[in-house]
Amino acid sequence: MSQDLALFAQLLIFLCGTLLYGFVTRELFRHPAALSLAPTRLLAVCLAAWYAGCLVDELLGILVPPGVVLGRFDTALDLLRGFAWLLSFPLLTHAVWSQLGEDAEARAERPGWGWLIPGYLTLLLFLPAMARAWSSASEELAATARAVYPLVIAHAAVASAASARLLAYSLRVVRDPGLARFLRWLLGGLALVLALLACGALALPASGWGETAWRLSAEASGLVLGITFLYFVQRYSLLRLSLSFHSLRQFLSLLAVAGLVMLVGPAIGVAGTVPFHHFVAWGLLVALLVGAAAPRLERAAASRSLWLRRLLGRGIAAEEIEGLARSLQSLSLSEAELRERTAAAIGPWLATRARFLERLPAGPAPAVTAAPGVGPRADLLWRHFSVAGTHAFNRLDAPSADLAAVLRQADLQAAFPLRVAGELDGILVLAISPAGGGYQEGEMEGVRLALAQLAAALEVRRLVESRLEGERRLAERERLSLLGLVAASLAHELKNPLSAMKALAQTVHEELAAAAPGGEQARDLAMIVEQIDRLHGVARQILGFARPAETDGDGADLAALLRGTLYVMDHQARRRGIALDAGGVAPVGRVHGSSATWQTVLFNLVGNALEHAPAGSTVRVSLARQGERVELATENGGPAIAPEIASRLFSPFASDRGTGLGLALVARRVRDLGGEIEVGNEPGRIVFTVRV
Repeated sequence: MSQDLALFAQLLIFLCGTLLYGFVTRELFRHPAALSLAPTRLLAVCLAAWYAGCLVDELLGILVPPGVVLGRFDTALDLLRGFAWLLSFPLLTHAVWSQLGEDAEARAERPGWGWLIPGYLTLLLFLPAMARAWSSASEELAATARAVYPLVIAHAAVASAASARLLAYSLRVVRDPGLARFLRWLLGGLALVLALLACGALALPASGWGETAWRLSAEASGLVLGITFLYFVQRYSLLRLSLSFHSLRQFLSLLAVAGLVMLVGPAIGVAGTVPFHHFVAWGLLVALLVGAAAPRLERAAASRSLWLRRLLGRGIAAEEIEGLARSLQSLSLSEAELRERTAAAIGPWLATRARFLERLPAGPAPAVTAAPGVGPRADLLWRHFSVAGTHAFNRLDAPSADLAAVLRQADLQAAFPLRVAGELDGILVLAISPAGGGYQEGEMEGVRLALAQLAAALEVRRLVESRLEGERRLAERERLSLLGLVAASLAHELKNPLSAMKALAQTVHEELAAAAPGGEQARDLAMIVEQIDRLHGVARQILGFARPAETDGDGADLAALLRGTLYVMDHQARRRGIALDAGGVAPVGRVHGSSATWQTVLFNLVGNALEHAPAGSTVRVSLARQGERVELATENGGPAIAPEIASRLFSPFASDRGTGLGLALVARRVRDLGGEIEVGNEPGRIVFTVRV
């Protein structure tokens, strides 16, 4: 029984050391910025190698049959772990010395590097013993260590004295209270290590229990520094490392499994037997393998089953929230898609279904309002969260019985407000988890963080869109301003030539009309004079684009103006093989507005239809009175207008052809006349309709 207890104590010490320094080594290499000192990382590696090597050696001693000789492999393992343990003492001194060099003030007055030499030099004392062990290939590490144990004490004392000197100096220069407390504990831990080694030296000469006490004290001494380090890292968040409760739970679970395995023998009366020792060894190996694979298996199982995730108690990991935040930064997603992506991520985190409620119609809410998927009285949620300062709530701790009833009627567990720029923008609701149970405070906080990321993404998106819209409007104003300058200059340059052309055309028209009244040439010259007048009017309208249209006078004969426009435009249509169909033009009498204003509308509408109609097609024009209103329409074939152009069709420069001012000028003049314009946009049939 006593042999079993000693064996089990050693196995537990080696298991604790392997897990402890394995974790420290992993964290130091995963987060090099936390502690960038190479001696510290090498120190952790050496202690991890010492304890892992001891554990492997002990398990091999149990599982390998007595007749099997491992030879050089066993010797190499002994020398490697033994040297790693001896090297850890001067490495501790080196790590403290290097840490002092990280601070400029401490580096200026720290002891010289000569303090490192004695600890490394005393390693040479062990070379003869190591050479003998390698040449014999049969001597165990315990026998070699017993022979040189006084040298071990001397080596540890020399290196520890240098470490203590440097730690004492560090305490004088360090300003951080938490770090100072850690250094004092580290100094005390160093003294405890020497005390354990000294106790082993005192117990070594004794027979029976002395051998066991010596080995246990020497083997346990290495745990002191690691436990001190991890305790202060966790307690005071030193070095930006943290031992998570998940890691701690896994560590304690492994120790509990090992303890249960070791208690099986005495419980069933097989303690001390070879089969039981084999059972203990295999039990530890299986526990280590399961412990190493458990996190990956747990994550894989939880990602495939909501029930397992809930059952395993997996909360919302920081990596999951960070991943969601990165995915929400895409400006290619719409706001609805951002909400859907957030709800789709939160649901699996809590093993449930998450969704955003549809916003209720604006205005006073009725006494009973039904929202899709929530049921009656859902307006209470909107009213509650519309008050500033209200927070998310679980059904179990709802602020009022009415709110709890709203969630209960819809089988919901919790509700969260989404506020963007301080304003309520949505409500996220969580269904009751199929695995049962409510949501803890940490899980509620995780959902709040995810919604905060969504709110930030929506706010940034809206700010970007607002800025882009402002820049677009500014660019349009600048283009309009430039157009105004160009138009003013152009109108000034055209004014005199147009006047001269009109005078000459009128003179020739009068002569032809007197010689041959009703002749075709006289009619053409009359049309030329009319179009010169139109050019004058267009120039004035471009210059006065921002001014209202001319609406004074007795109005205009719209049917006559339209027929004249079609007569002029017919030449342009025939050149492209397009037929102008005016069969739908009916007399409508005089309408409000000047002839110049209406000619601007007519020429631009018909010209736009001719420009976009396919060659060989027909453009239909209609004019009719509909009750108290007059309706003018143009219809042409061709492909549908692109959505990005259709959304701003009546804005200046919207077209991808020409100046893009024609339809904008038409819309402006129609609005000035108190009318409206609309477009029917479908493949093969584009219809512009004006009603005044």
